[in-house]
Amino acid sequence: PADRVAGNPPWVGWETLDAEARARTVPLWRDYGLFVHAGMDAILGKGRKDLATLMTCAALDRWLKPGGRLAFVLTRSVWKSSGAAAGFRRLVLPDGTPVAFESVDDLGDLRVFPGAAAQATVVVAQKGHRTAFPVTWRAWRGRPPATPTTLNAEPVDPADPGSAWMTAPAGQLPTLRRILGPSGYRAHEGVNSGGANAVYHLEVLEEVGEGLIRVRNIVRGAKRAVPQVEALVEAAAVHPLVRPRDIGRFTVAPSRAVLVVQDPDTRRGLSPTHMARHLPHALAYLTRFEAMLKDRAAFRRYFAGGRAPWWSMFNVGAYTFSPWKVVWARIGPRADAAVLHGRAMPQDYPDEAHYLAAAFNSAPVQITARAYSQAGTKSFGSPHLMENLAIPRWDPSDTRHQRLRELGQEADEGHVDAKAMDVAAGALWGLSAVEIAALGERRG
Repeated sequence: PADRVAGNPPWVGWETLDAEARARTVPLWRDYGLFVHAGMDAILGKGRKDLATLMTCAALDRWLKPGGRLAFVLTRSVWKSSGAAAGFRRLVLPDGTPVAFESVDDLGDLRVFPGAAAQATVVVAQKGHRTAFPVTWRAWRGRPPATPTTLNAEPVDPADPGSAWMTAPAGQLPTLRRILGPSGYRAHEGVNSGGANAVYHLEVLEEVGEGLIRVRNIVRGAKRAVPQVEALVEAAAVHPLVRPRDIGRFTVAPSRAVLVVQDPDTRRGLSPTHMARHLPHALAYLTRFEAMLKDRAAFRRYFAGGRAPWWSMFNVGAYTFSPWKVVWARIGPRADAAVLHGRAMPQDYPDEAHYLAAAFNSAPVQITARAYSQAGTKSFGSPHLMENLAIPRWDPSDTRHQRLRELGQEADEGHVDAKAMDVAAGALWGLSAVEIAALGERRG
């Protein structure tokens, strides 16, 4: 064992390893406490793991002396993502030896590895000590010679050292803490084809009557070669599709359609009997792509062996079909939200949707979200974003909620009063206008 260990382990996702490699390393992932999800949570993406964290654990365990220090290059997602890295953040080695994370240098904005989508950080850890929060987090920005901004990093949930880290100037953390906590709402990821968008994403060409429409699959930009075809399908199985580029702050405009043949209760594809009886045209269309749909990596891993029909998708539940939703883009520098009204007659609570959109778009919420997530990356707008935002459930008797609902509805109609919205949202947590201004520049 050495006093000092430095390295740059490969950033390889667990899901990209072949079956033999995954099976061979399972005992190691378990020994180091890096398996934190199972079952449907793993299927829906919460269990995505980075091989770099496993190699870091092994290096700490096998190559470093007690009291020694390790410096490794890891992705920013190790500190900011929910779920998969939780076991790493609360790291204790198999023999009970604790590990202290002493500092993190965030190089993500410098793009030190051109062409790499992941953003780099350098962590210094010491074997045999426990992490003392807050951890020093140096955010490097600007062109060389870059200069760092020193921030404090600590778990978003103080009771759980494995929770995602939030980073902010020391003086802001107490204010952000007032906005953090259990949320009155739960977020869900949108429909996921499992790598077959060119099959499920459609352009509607015309209505032909008797509940049928003519469609053409959208193959532009597909990663796999998929033949483009025109077909008749049942209109009941086709829904407007909202992509990230379709969402703005209080604006949303679906740009294509998607074929959804899922049972929201079982969260599997509709049964073959149901498809043959009620959706025969959709079944005939999908059958053209049967071999490809069966070959999807996610399907083979989680649904093969008769556990679900081969046309099954992911992340479709009863919530998917709600006539009123608040949506935001998963990818981008900001999580701009909008109210989406489905094609069904509204029987939910449009007032609640406008209230939630206004609260979510406010500066206090957006600044807090950026403090513990990764703005500009694929994980920024993931469902975990809502888990720690203490936005209370809609209460029509609460005048603060009614004020936000009013501002949200006006914004939906094109009249956005950002300053009033920030103040109204701040009232939910007892924030003054001065405290809101101290958080940073107001958006919009």
